[in-house]
Amino acid sequence: MVNFSGKGGRLHSLAALLLSAVLSACSGGGQGPILGGVSVSTAPVAPTVIAVSPLPNASAVAINTKVLTARFSLAMDPATLLATSFAVACPSGTVVTGSVSYVAATKTASLTLPTTPNLPANTTCVATVTTAAIGSNGLALAAA
Repeated sequence: MVNFSGKGGRLHSLAALLLSAVLSACSGGGQGPILGGVSVSTAPVAPTVIAVSPLPNASAVAINTKVLTARFSLAMDPATLLATSFAVACPSGTVVTGSVSYVAATKTASLTLPTTPNLPANTTCVATVTTAAIGSNGLALAAA
């Protein structure tokens, strides 16, 4: 472990002076970059779904499950999180819609299903958030 506290006041001053000189040289000072140019992309990134509940491929999900959630990597435009952009098909092809809400602080959308009927027993259900869901940066949700 390295400890820089205590002794060595002149060493600290010398290190600070050298660091300043290196940083000044690297800033370019109106000249070309050192050792060729490095391009840094600032292109916006499409949002992705980073967590869901119930978990993907979960078994033994209660048939009375009424809330499904999707957490996003970026803030989303809540106006685009609708029953048409976040739904569940149970079984495949039979869409069950509900109301969608969004909590900006956690970047989480919740799909609340109707109180009746319950999800069908022994059936594979697939929840989907479509590319109609748009991030606050204007980009559509990345396709899976």
